[in-house]
Amino acid sequence: MSLANIDLSKFCIVRHRDTDKVYLYEKNQHPAFPGAAEQDEFTCFALDIFGCVNTSESFTFKKENLYLQPIHQKV
Repeated sequence: MSLANIDLSKFCIVRHRDTDKVYLYEKNQHPAFPGAAEQDEFTCFALDIFGCVNTSESFTFKKENLYLQPIHQKV
């Protein structure tokens, strides 16, 4: 997975607990992930085959079904 096309100031990267698929949600549309209730719903987007955020289709998941994807950035 390439993060080159993802604006990490705008999107947060999460994984689905059951499928391990990667999704992104817009930070300004949802509460901070760590402080959200387990039943809070997040509207997420997938990546297209080029590693860009595909906003034409969205998926809604409860926080309990997601976990944060750790991001290791080079400084």
